[in-house]
Amino acid sequence: MAPYIAGDNGPKAGGPDQLQTDQSRLTYSCHFRDTHFVILNTDPVGAAATVPVHWIADDLAVARQDRSIRHIFALGHKPAFTPSDATPDCSLDSNPDVRNVFWDALTGASGTAYITSHAHMYNRSQPATPTQPSVTKTWQVVAGNAGSPVDTMWAASGAIPYYGYTVVTITTDGRALLTGYGRNFDGSNYLAPSPAQQYPTTVRDSADITVR
Repeated sequence: MAPYIAGDNGPKAGGPDQLQTDQSRLTYSCHFRDTHFVILNTDPVGAAATVPVHWIADDLAVARQDRSIRHIFALGHKPAFTPSDATPDCSLDSNPDVRNVFWDALTGASGTAYITSHAHMYNRSQPATPTQPSVTKTWQVVAGNAGSPVDTMWAASGAIPYYGYTVVTITTDGRALLTGYGRNFDGSNYLAPSPAQQYPTTVRDSADITVR
């Protein structure tokens, strides 16, 4: 992973999050132009399906004081909230107290979206935490449909599963526009060739996810 790690300002062992190992290059943050990114290791040693909420809250507070920052995105492997048509599988909601503190911090900072995967499906939602049930602000985008066998619950939900990818475009006027692309596939053999003529890639989802 070393060539792909862009920061090292994350939490070290110990501290208020009581981490067992140094996470400074696994959970960290960085800016790109007018956007703040928080990259999260959702499985630190000895604390699977959690994130360091004290470090996150402090980082988001600093980012929000920077008037040049117009968007905040968090990226992590495991969803905060398991979609209703995904198989529950040790996501952050298996530790709801930690999950709630994380989501409250992200929504309190007017975070644009938490982009995640883990569940082999696609889902976009605006969850509210149990602690603030009237607040729906930050989006959760589960984009785990890149090509592995799809979640059986997604396939059984009546939806047509597809493989694809998601693009978020930040416009010059400050909007965050999401476009989800996808293609169908041979349901009996997901590894079979998928010629474009038979399985064209098309837009499957689009939304303005700007948090105002």
